[in-house]
Amino acid sequence: MRRMWILVVCAFLLLIAAWSTLIYLASTHAPEQVPLKSGQSQAK
Repeated sequence: MRRMWILVVCAFLLLIAAWSTLIYLASTHAPEQVPLKSGQSQAK
């Protein structure tokens, strides 16, 4: 029974590590921001 809890805790730690890695990589390799034009200047 104790071994099952160790596996559950390890699985959650692995999941947290994977999410942290994805968030870190996404923040360091973020796309360049493009300035948006006002909608009124394009309406004719």
